[in-house]
Amino acid sequence: MGNGYNIMQIINKTDDVQTLWWMVKFTFVVSMVLLISNLATVSVVYYLLPLKEVKPYLLSIHPQSEQIVKIEAVQKSVSGYSLLMEQLARRYVMLREVIDLQTEFDRWTEIYLMTDEKNYRSFENTMRLENKESPLLKFQERQIKREVHILSSNNLAPTAPDIWQVEWEAIDNDAKTQITVNRQIFISTITAETRQQNIQLDSSLINPTGFTVINYSIALKRRKEDFNEIT
Repeated sequence: MGNGYNIMQIINKTDDVQTLWWMVKFTFVVSMVLLISNLATVSVVYYLLPLKEVKPYLLSIHPQSEQIVKIEAVQKSVSGYSLLMEQLARRYVMLREVIDLQTEFDRWTEIYLMTDEKNYRSFENTMRLENKESPLLKFQERQIKREVHILSSNNLAPTAPDIWQVEWEAIDNDAKTQITVNRQIFISTITAETRQQNIQLDSSLINPTGFTVINYSIALKRRKEDFNEIT
Protein backbone atom coordinates (compact mmCIF):
# COMPACT_ATOMS: atom_id res chain seq x y z
CA MET A 1 0.00 0.00 0.00
CA GLY A 2 2.81 2.39 0.85
CA ASN A 3 4.51 1.91 -2.52
CA GLY A 4 1.22 2.34 -4.39
CA TYR A 5 0.37 5.52 -2.49
CA ASN A 6 3.83 6.98 -3.30
CA ILE A 7 3.39 6.16 -6.98
CA MET A 8 0.02 7.93 -7.05
CA GLN A 9 1.57 10.98 -5.40
CA ILE A 10 4.30 11.03 -8.05
CA ILE A 11 1.72 10.72 -10.87
CA ASN A 12 -0.38 13.52 -9.39
CA LYS A 13 2.67 15.73 -9.04
CA THR A 14 3.66 14.95 -12.65
CA ASP A 15 0.19 15.94 -13.84
CA ASP A 16 0.41 19.17 -11.85
CA VAL A 17 3.79 19.96 -13.39
CA GLN A 18 2.49 19.27 -16.92
CA THR A 19 -0.57 21.42 -16.28
CA LEU A 20 1.59 24.22 -14.96
CA TRP A 21 3.92 23.85 -17.92
CA TRP A 22 1.03 24.10 -20.41
CA MET A 23 -0.28 27.14 -18.58
CA VAL A 24 3.14 28.77 -18.86
CA LYS A 25 3.30 27.95 -22.59
CA PHE A 26 -0.23 29.25 -23.17
CA THR A 27 0.54 32.46 -21.29
CA PHE A 28 3.73 32.92 -23.28
CA VAL A 29 1.94 32.40 -26.61
CA VAL A 30 -0.82 34.87 -25.65
CA SER A 31 1.78 37.41 -24.55
CA MET A 32 3.65 37.08 -27.83
CA VAL A 33 0.45 37.51 -29.84
CA LEU A 34 -0.40 40.67 -27.87
CA LEU A 35 3.13 41.97 -28.29
CA ILE A 36 3.06 41.43 -32.06
CA SER A 37 -0.37 43.07 -32.25
CA ASN A 38 0.84 46.12 -30.32
CA LEU A 39 3.95 46.40 -32.48
CA ALA A 40 1.78 46.25 -35.60
CA THR A 41 -0.48 49.00 -34.26
CA VAL A 42 2.49 51.21 -33.42
CA SER A 43 3.94 50.60 -36.90
CA VAL A 44 0.68 51.60 -38.59
CA VAL A 45 0.40 54.78 -36.49
CA TYR A 46 4.03 55.66 -37.20
CA TYR A 47 3.47 55.08 -40.91
CA LEU A 48 0.37 57.29 -41.00
CA LEU A 49 1.79 60.15 -38.94
CA PRO A 50 3.36 61.95 -41.94
CA LEU A 51 -0.07 62.07 -43.57
CA LYS A 52 -1.32 64.25 -40.70
CA GLU A 53 1.58 66.70 -40.72
CA VAL A 54 0.72 70.36 -41.35
CA LYS A 55 2.55 71.64 -44.40
CA PRO A 56 4.75 74.70 -43.78
CA TYR A 57 2.38 77.67 -43.25
CA LEU A 58 -0.18 76.01 -45.52
CA LEU A 59 -2.96 73.65 -44.50
CA SER A 60 -4.55 71.95 -41.52
CA ILE A 61 -7.59 69.85 -42.31
CA HIS A 62 -10.82 69.45 -40.34
CA PRO A 63 -12.63 66.06 -40.22
CA GLN A 64 -13.06 64.68 -43.73
CA SER A 65 -16.86 64.74 -43.49
CA GLU A 66 -16.84 68.56 -43.21
CA GLN A 67 -14.74 69.01 -46.39
CA ILE A 68 -13.46 72.33 -45.05
CA VAL A 69 -9.81 73.41 -45.02
CA LYS A 70 -8.36 75.94 -42.64
CA ILE A 71 -5.71 78.13 -44.26
CA GLU A 72 -3.12 79.14 -41.70
CA ALA A 73 -1.91 82.70 -42.24
CA VAL A 74 1.75 83.12 -43.13
CA GLN A 75 3.57 84.88 -40.33
CA LYS A 76 5.82 87.85 -41.01
CA SER A 77 8.63 86.03 -39.26
CA VAL A 78 8.74 83.42 -42.04
CA SER A 79 11.90 83.69 -44.13
CA GLY A 80 11.19 85.39 -47.45
CA TYR A 81 7.84 86.82 -46.32
CA SER A 82 8.35 90.20 -48.01
CA LEU A 83 9.36 88.68 -51.36
CA LEU A 84 6.45 86.24 -51.20
CA MET A 85 3.95 89.02 -50.57
CA GLU A 86 5.42 91.15 -53.37
CA GLN A 87 5.11 88.27 -55.81
CA LEU A 88 1.50 87.70 -54.75
CA ALA A 89 0.75 91.40 -55.19
CA ARG A 90 2.08 91.22 -58.75
CA ARG A 91 0.00 88.14 -59.45
CA TYR A 92 -3.08 89.82 -58.00
CA VAL A 93 -2.73 92.68 -60.48
CA MET A 94 -2.48 90.21 -63.36
CA LEU A 95 -5.57 88.34 -62.21
CA ARG A 96 -7.56 91.52 -61.75
CA GLU A 97 -6.54 93.70 -64.72
CA VAL A 98 -6.32 91.28 -67.65
CA ILE A 99 -9.44 91.25 -69.84
CA ASP A 100 -9.39 88.41 -72.37
CA LEU A 101 -13.16 87.68 -72.51
CA GLN A 102 -12.42 84.02 -71.78
CA THR A 103 -10.80 83.35 -68.40
CA GLU A 104 -12.63 85.91 -66.27
CA PHE A 105 -14.55 83.32 -64.26
CA ASP A 106 -11.43 81.36 -63.25
CA ARG A 107 -9.39 84.49 -62.49
CA TRP A 108 -12.15 86.13 -60.49
CA THR A 109 -12.53 82.96 -58.43
CA GLU A 110 -8.90 83.47 -57.38
CA ILE A 111 -9.52 87.16 -56.76
CA TYR A 112 -12.45 86.28 -54.51
CA LEU A 113 -10.21 84.07 -52.38
CA MET A 114 -7.49 86.75 -52.25
CA THR A 115 -9.67 89.76 -51.36
CA ASP A 116 -11.64 90.70 -48.26
CA GLU A 117 -15.43 90.68 -48.58
CA LYS A 118 -15.97 94.44 -48.85
CA ASN A 119 -13.38 95.03 -51.55
CA TYR A 120 -14.39 92.00 -53.58
CA ARG A 121 -18.05 93.08 -53.62
CA SER A 122 -16.95 96.52 -54.84
CA PHE A 123 -14.89 94.93 -57.61
CA GLU A 124 -17.74 92.57 -58.53
CA ASN A 125 -20.27 95.40 -58.75
CA THR A 126 -17.92 97.42 -60.94
CA MET A 127 -17.31 94.58 -63.38
CA ARG A 128 -20.75 92.98 -63.60
CA LEU A 129 -22.34 93.25 -67.04
CA GLU A 130 -25.49 94.80 -65.58
CA ASN A 131 -23.42 97.88 -64.78
CA LYS A 132 -23.44 100.16 -67.84
CA GLU A 133 -20.03 101.53 -66.83
CA SER A 134 -18.50 98.09 -66.47
CA PRO A 135 -15.04 97.90 -68.09
CA LEU A 136 -15.78 94.29 -68.98
CA LEU A 137 -19.01 95.27 -70.73
CA LYS A 138 -17.25 98.00 -72.73
CA PHE A 139 -14.44 95.68 -73.79
CA GLN A 140 -16.95 93.00 -74.71
CA GLU A 141 -19.03 95.36 -76.83
CA ARG A 142 -15.98 96.67 -78.68
CA GLN A 143 -14.36 93.22 -78.86
CA ILE A 144 -11.18 94.50 -77.24
CA LYS A 145 -8.81 92.39 -75.19
CA ARG A 146 -6.36 93.74 -72.61
CA GLU A 147 -2.89 92.37 -72.05
CA VAL A 148 -1.07 93.27 -68.85
CA HIS A 149 2.71 93.42 -68.47
CA ILE A 150 4.17 93.93 -65.00
CA LEU A 151 6.97 96.51 -65.18
CA SER A 152 8.06 96.82 -61.55
CA SER A 153 6.95 96.47 -57.96
CA ASN A 154 8.11 97.62 -54.56
CA ASN A 155 7.12 97.50 -50.92
CA LEU A 156 6.66 100.80 -49.05
CA ALA A 157 8.46 99.56 -45.93
CA PRO A 158 9.44 100.71 -43.39
CA THR A 159 6.79 103.45 -43.35
CA ALA A 160 4.04 101.20 -44.77
CA PRO A 161 5.22 97.57 -44.72
CA ASP A 162 1.77 96.21 -45.68
CA ILE A 163 1.51 98.30 -48.87
CA TRP A 164 2.91 97.37 -52.29
CA GLN A 165 2.94 99.39 -55.49
CA VAL A 166 2.90 97.55 -58.80
CA GLU A 167 3.56 99.40 -62.05
CA TRP A 168 2.05 97.74 -65.12
CA GLU A 169 1.40 98.35 -68.76
CA ALA A 170 -2.04 97.83 -70.30
CA ILE A 171 -2.07 96.99 -74.02
CA ASP A 172 -5.53 96.92 -75.56
CA ASN A 173 -5.81 94.97 -78.81
CA ASP A 174 -8.64 94.44 -81.27
CA ALA A 175 -9.76 90.84 -80.74
CA LYS A 176 -10.07 90.18 -84.50
CA THR A 177 -7.18 92.10 -86.06
CA GLN A 178 -4.83 92.05 -83.04
CA ILE A 179 -4.06 95.71 -83.75
CA THR A 180 -3.18 97.72 -80.64
CA VAL A 181 -5.81 100.38 -80.09
CA ASN A 182 -4.64 101.72 -76.75
CA ARG A 183 -1.59 101.60 -74.52
CA GLN A 184 -1.26 102.99 -71.01
CA ILE A 185 0.79 102.55 -67.85
CA PHE A 186 -0.82 102.35 -64.42
CA ILE A 187 0.32 102.02 -60.83
CA SER A 188 -1.73 99.81 -58.53
CA THR A 189 -1.41 100.39 -54.81
CA ILE A 190 -2.23 97.30 -52.80
CA THR A 191 -2.69 96.97 -49.05
CA ALA A 192 -2.53 93.31 -48.09
CA GLU A 193 -2.02 90.98 -45.18
CA THR A 194 -2.25 87.26 -44.50
CA ARG A 195 -5.37 85.92 -42.82
CA GLN A 196 -6.65 82.59 -41.61
CA GLN A 197 -9.39 81.32 -43.92
CA ASN A 198 -11.89 78.47 -43.82
CA ILE A 199 -12.70 77.38 -47.36
CA GLN A 200 -13.90 74.36 -49.29
CA LEU A 201 -11.39 71.56 -49.79
CA ASP A 202 -11.40 71.85 -53.59
CA SER A 203 -10.34 75.52 -53.34
CA SER A 204 -7.59 74.99 -50.78
CA LEU A 205 -4.66 75.28 -53.20
CA ILE A 206 -5.81 78.51 -54.87
CA ASN A 207 -4.60 80.76 -52.05
CA PRO A 208 -2.71 78.51 -49.60
CA THR A 209 -0.88 81.42 -47.92
CA GLY A 210 -3.98 83.35 -46.83
CA PHE A 211 -2.91 86.42 -48.85
CA THR A 212 -5.74 88.96 -48.51
CA VAL A 213 -6.08 92.35 -50.21
CA ILE A 214 -7.86 94.87 -47.98
CA ASN A 215 -7.44 97.93 -50.20
CA TYR A 216 -6.79 98.39 -53.92
CA SER A 217 -6.47 101.54 -56.01
CA ILE A 218 -5.19 102.49 -59.46
CA ALA A 219 -3.51 105.64 -60.73
CA LEU A 220 -2.79 106.39 -64.38
CA LYS A 221 0.88 107.15 -64.96
CA ARG A 222 1.15 107.48 -68.72
CA ARG A 223 -1.44 107.82 -71.49
CA LYS A 224 -1.31 106.72 -75.10
CA GLU A 225 -0.54 110.31 -76.15
CA ASP A 226 2.53 110.28 -73.92
CA PHE A 227 3.86 107.26 -75.79
CA ASN A 228 3.28 109.04 -79.09
CA GLU A 229 5.29 112.02 -77.86
CA ILE A 230 8.19 109.77 -76.89
CA THR A 231 8.19 107.84 -80.15
